[in-house]
Formats: sequence, C-alpha cells, structure tokens
Amino acid sequence: MAPKGERFEMRVEEGLVEALDQWRARQDGFPSRAEAARRLLEEGLARGAADPDAPFNAADKMLLAMMADLFRHLKVEDAEVDPEFVGKVIRGGHGWALKETYHGLFHEHQDDTRDVRLVCDVLQMWSVVESSFSKLSTEEQERVRVEAYPYGHEVRFRGFDGNHEVELLSIARFLIEEMDRFTVFKGRELNSHAPTARHYGLMATTFASLRIGGSALTVDQVIKVVRSRPIPMSFVVGHLQEQPQAD
Repeated sequence: MAPKGERFEMRVEEGLVEALDQWRARQDGFPSRAEAARRLLEEGLARGAADPDAPFNAADKMLLAMMADLFRHLKVEDAEVDPEFVGKVIRGGHGWALKETYHGLFHEHQDDTRDVRLVCDVLQMWSVVESSFSKLSTEEQERVRVEAYPYGHEVRFRGFDGNHEVELLSIARFLIEEMDRFTVFKGRELNSHAPTARHYGLMATTFASLRIGGSALTVDQVIKVVRSRPIPMSFVVGHLQEQPQAD
C-alpha cells in the first residue's frame, strides 16, 4: 500500500478555480480538482528546475498564484516574497518583474559539483587530521612539527581564500553553517586570505590513499598527510637567505 501524502487545504480566487476546471477538462480522464492541482504543481516545479529562464506557462502561473494565495491565507509575516506583488505580476503578465525585483532568486549561478566534491573531501580530511593530531602525545606532536615542517606547527584547517576561491569558501560555509555538516569548524572565519585549494586537494588525495575508514590517524600518517602539502618556493628562498653564510 502506497504511503499517503501530506494533506493541506487552501482557498483560491474564483478565477483560478475556473482556469483549473478548464485545464482539467482538457485532460484525459477529467481529473479531480485536487489531482489537477497536484499535476500542475509537479509540472511547474519540474519545468522551473529544468529551465529557470523560460517564460511562465500555465502551470507556472497556477503554481505561483496558488502559493501567493496560500501565503495570504496563512498570513505569513516578514516573508521574503510579497504575495500581493506576485499575484499582480501573474495577472498582469509582467513575468519580467519578478527577476527585476528578486535578483537573489533568479541568478544563474550554480555550484560546480566538482567544487562541492573537493570541499567535502577537504573538510572530511581536515576533520580527521585535526582530531587525530589532538590525540597524539606531546612527543608525537613535536615529531609532526619537526618532520612536517613548516606546516607541522599549525595542524589546523584555515579555510579557502576569500579573493581567489570565493566559490569554495561559499560552499564550505554553507555546508558548515547552514547544513550543520563538519560542525567542528563551526564559528571559524574560514577565510584563509591566501589560496589553499591546490594544496588541500593534494593532502586530501594522500588522505584518501590511506583508506583508514573512520579510525584516527597514527603520528606517521598525520605527518604523511601534512607533508604532502607542497612548500612554496618563496618560503624556500626566504629560509635559505636566513641561513648564516660561511666565512
């Protein structure tokens, strides 16, 4: 037996009821009003996801009008979208006005799935590395500082660059702050103020090769992961210049 869906009731204007009746009269089997409304909702949602820039069709208009009426019926306060304005847009054929008014809803940006995968891999890697490092003895932590120099002195996720890795930083913040994933990083600034993605990506690859599952890393594994991050040439040159010169 198929599970029952959630039930809700709403009132719509007489003109919408007439439009709904006309639409269902053209369908095979002459569906009930409830079934017709469900089909239109599904069609509008699917079409909107497939082509957000396409003009509104009958299903889109029905969906928006029903949602606007539902907002009014529930007396939703402080809503981001004004239901009265949406109703005027639909009835007046001013579809363009929604994009002009609600820029945040009609932008074209979509996160690249490869960026999402990278951020998830990096956050997973760092959560295990930080946790493992904190459980090491004082002597083992000193080994990490020495053998994973210069990065061993700060075994901590610093985030992504707010200037050159904006998409990655945004994804990380959304995962942590809005989706409550990788909450160990919650409350951190997450702006590294310097590019980190390439280095962290190499570390995540090394981490994945260890195939540790959910267990903690050993001191040797922590060193291996941290050391897989390349040392910038500017640091090497600066370090050599600091060395005392032979007589």
